[in-house]
Amino acid sequence: MQEAIDCFRKVLTIEPNSLVALINLIDCYKKVLAINPNSLTTLIKLSGALQEQGKLEEAI
Repeated sequence: MQEAIDCFRKVLTIEPNSLVALINLIDCYKKVLAINPNSLTTLIKLSGALQEQGKLEEAI
């Protein structure tokens, strides 16, 4: 799971607004689904964690 979170962070840090980033994010989602293929909850939790991360970084 941490690997997937790191994947998202890396993609969003490098190119937050590009089509390349979107393609790379899809690869991140594939990693999450490989870890827990039947869990939409996993994706929701991961998205929530990333949103919280973004809010913390903005606050800093």
